[in-house]
Amino acid sequence: MLLWEILLNRWTVLVIGVLFMMIGLKPDWLMYVVRTVGKMGWAESSVGRGGTFTIWKIIGILAPIAAIIYFFSGGVQFSQPDTTQTQSQNYTSNY
Repeated sequence: MLLWEILLNRWTVLVIGVLFMMIGLKPDWLMYVVRTVGKMGWAESSVGRGGTFTIWKIIGILAPIAAIIYFFSGGVQFSQPDTTQTQSQNYTSNY
């Protein structure tokens, strides 16, 4: 559980989102990543020539947006919810 707490930490997600933005939008970093990882076959066939670069640019735009939304939404909570409920906590209608 400790690994998930580190990976889903709001700050970690924000840093990863910014890293993907830098990879997707800096041409020299993008070229290095594509040469290291390789081309995406599905992107080349569905998007066309240069589909891998297009997908990385889309990731570079969407990843920081998603990371900022995740950062300000509060992240994932790992605490157990309180399942005990007393009579006074039940919902009562005024109608």
